[in-house]
Amino acid sequence: MVAGPGGVGGLTGRDGRMSEELVDVVDDQDRVVATVTRSRVRADLLLHRVASVLVFRPDGRLLVHRRTDTKDVFPGAFDRFVSGVVKAGEKYGEARDRELQEEMAIAGAAAVELFHHRYEGIDDRSWSAVFAITWDGPVVPQAAEIAWHGWEPVTHVLRRAEEPTFVPDGREVLHRWLEEGARLPPGTVGSVA
Repeated sequence: MVAGPGGVGGLTGRDGRMSEELVDVVDDQDRVVATVTRSRVRADLLLHRVASVLVFRPDGRLLVHRRTDTKDVFPGAFDRFVSGVVKAGEKYGEARDRELQEEMAIAGAAAVELFHHRYEGIDDRSWSAVFAITWDGPVVPQAAEIAWHGWEPVTHVLRRAEEPTFVPDGREVLHRWLEEGARLPPGTVGSVA
């Protein structure tokens, strides 16, 4: 769910160093307490913000992708969210729209905010604003971030989400989505059962 290493689009630069992009550090109540570089967030495992989006086709299939092997968090893992780190001073909705555009060339989709979720993992700590959209247009994955993508029935994604090849933070958020009723965005048909 995290946008990966530093640099443009969240990747490390050609020199192997992480980006000096600024990121807000937040507290347990999701209040900004500091602004540091993305590399410091990673190095010190600081709590930060992430915008995460479930992208559905109108027929209920869910967008799934595999992260590139160059990502700093969960490289090469599969994910069911288009997501990324919220930059310093950026709002969750702004980060959501930026990440959809950058990672999948999706623009102008109406989003439904589902919930906020706190993740505490050994590789990442974040507050995520979780959204859902319905998208019937083309997607153009950002090659530097996305190694593969496809549209899968939610039931298939739920089974695959339990495999170790899926990102653990996304698995946790997906479970919460189910526990809270698995709400689908307007324009999406089908069921999760």
